[in-house]
Amino acid sequence: MVVNREKFFELLDQGREDNSWDFKRDLKIKPNESFYQLLKDILAFSNTEGGHLVLGVDDKEHELIGVTNQVDEAELGSKIQTTLGYSINTKLLYFKHDCDGETKTLGLLYIPKSHQLNLSPKDLTGQKGAIVQANIPYVRRNTQSVLADKDDYERLLNRIQKQTNYEFKKRDLEILIRNRDMLSIESRIYYYLTGDFKFTTNEFSHKLNWLYYNQRHYNKLELGRLIGFEDNKIDDYFEGKASPTLEQILRISLVCGVPADYFFRPTINDKYPIWQYPVVSYSIIDKITNKDSFMFIEHEGEFFRDILWELSKGISLFINWVLSEIPKDISSNPSDNDFFPPFMSLYANFHDWSVEKIEEFKEHLRFQHYKILEIFDSSENADEILSTLIFLGKDLTCRMIIESIKEIYINQNGKPQVKLHFLEEIKNKQYNQRAYRNLKLEISE
Repeated sequence: MVVNREKFFELLDQGREDNSWDFKRDLKIKPNESFYQLLKDILAFSNTEGGHLVLGVDDKEHELIGVTNQVDEAELGSKIQTTLGYSINTKLLYFKHDCDGETKTLGLLYIPKSHQLNLSPKDLTGQKGAIVQANIPYVRRNTQSVLADKDDYERLLNRIQKQTNYEFKKRDLEILIRNRDMLSIESRIYYYLTGDFKFTTNEFSHKLNWLYYNQRHYNKLELGRLIGFEDNKIDDYFEGKASPTLEQILRISLVCGVPADYFFRPTINDKYPIWQYPVVSYSIIDKITNKDSFMFIEHEGEFFRDILWELSKGISLFINWVLSEIPKDISSNPSDNDFFPPFMSLYANFHDWSVEKIEEFKEHLRFQHYKILEIFDSSENADEILSTLIFLGKDLTCRMIIESIKEIYINQNGKPQVKLHFLEEIKNKQYNQRAYRNLKLEISE
């Protein structure tokens, strides 16, 4: 890996950007939208010939301006691992440089050429849509990180074929395009949380491909033979054209280290619906005020899904409100105006408060509900918050449920009506103090 001070100035002296390097002011891993833009470049460089991001340089004038925030190399690697489900090897260097009587911090990030195809297993979205599309390779072309075209696919195919004597087909890449047109991540989460599942060859191939892309020990031929697939039918199993035997499913479970029922239950990646873990479902059921009605719920999956969805919408509303600027005129009702975002309507509760008093109250809420602001990004919408919530891990998911949900009432139609602590406190202009200990929440005024 070529990462040193000399390499930085060698690239800077070129005076232009190239498919092998790019000038950046900073690396940003927060908010998610900025990190996704960075990750697109990392994926593109790794799928092409590798390259450098030259940091602390104005990307238009190519002048040295210095970085404003240094990113820890281990933190960057962890963020990539968490987002993609696998790691991409990078090398990051920062150094001091005297320029015009001022000491500036500069940096260099190196992304090596990968021996495999690096893709995102899910759409990574921002406010204007997908920044990185799922299962589609990105490459460097004309100094930009872009989706692969026909010529790129040919080049990538040749690279994959050189890794083994096995004759990979063009379908290996075409299948990635097909996967892009399948259900969106939001739709998949909807059905995943509901708990609905039917075993089909397409569903089997989706799980099989995820396991294959997220292991590093075997190429497709080796994995197929370990499972017991016939050499001439390996592609058919990966494309949903062949149905596996029970023995083959058990072999996959053993080789890839997943439970034997993995192929017969709803999952996203390798995670079962979060509410199926007893400690999570208990945390939710404990909030139900009329628990006798829960006995008559016909579809538990839909019930828990609706609660987690309401929680995610409420968190989005709270974050946007508590971090927003206070409008000059809070006496008007912004909810009557279609151009105002939904959180603005919460200001109607404070028509008789001064701006200073509102800001003091918001600061109190930010302190009391700091964990929400710590975990979730202000740029995330309700769909993204739900996706984050269900992959936090059981401990943090339980904490969000216990600290956020005040009570759940099941109406006559069996639908949950969810009250959230932070929204109730805003509506009632209520100062509460809270302490969280061992899955218990203590609240005092």
